[in-house]
Amino acid sequence: MKKLILSALLFWLAFSASAFTTSTENVLLKAAIEAEPTMTENIANGEDGIMAAWFNSPSTFIVWRSTTPVSDIANSINWANLTPENPVTGAGQDAVNWLSACQGKVLNLQTLLGGGVSVATGKANIRAGLQDATSNIPSGIGGATKGGGWANIMASIQRPATNAEKALATGTGTALSPGNLTFEGRIQVNEVITIMGR
Repeated sequence: MKKLILSALLFWLAFSASAFTTSTENVLLKAAIEAEPTMTENIANGEDGIMAAWFNSPSTFIVWRSTTPVSDIANSINWANLTPENPVTGAGQDAVNWLSACQGKVLNLQTLLGGGVSVATGKANIRAGLQDATSNIPSGIGGATKGGGWANIMASIQRPATNAEKALATGTGTALSPGNLTFEGRIQVNEVITIMGR
């Protein structure tokens, strides 16, 4: 009898509660799928599997990756431009300032990438650090600068959001201005029941 009650309770929990989304998020998710013309018939027929597949399909909305493997970032860096050069002209304090600027960029990049498997690229301050460390590298005395590959890094730390993630994300959602994730994950079939209010 206890096993029967426990089984019934687990079944009820599996199909009545959303493990990943809040009630507010469920309202937004329901509105998103109801606004999708290709889903009208599936909604009417209660085809939860098909609806779950739509929620988990990639959209055209671009977001920052929450975490990015260090290898992805490292592979996109223009390492030649990060290699310190001898000052073209000048000496004394000018040369010291130039070398300090180069070393500062390299040290910041080492701090961001060193010792970890991935980088929390979903955080704005981490992205700002990566951008600063790989942009405007001093190329010599006189103010000339070069890039360390920020444009390539930027491309490596973004991805398309799923339809569910898009419905809950913030921001513009383009490659030049990616959105920010507020929810990340897959929608399970049993969650569709909750989202649709059934």
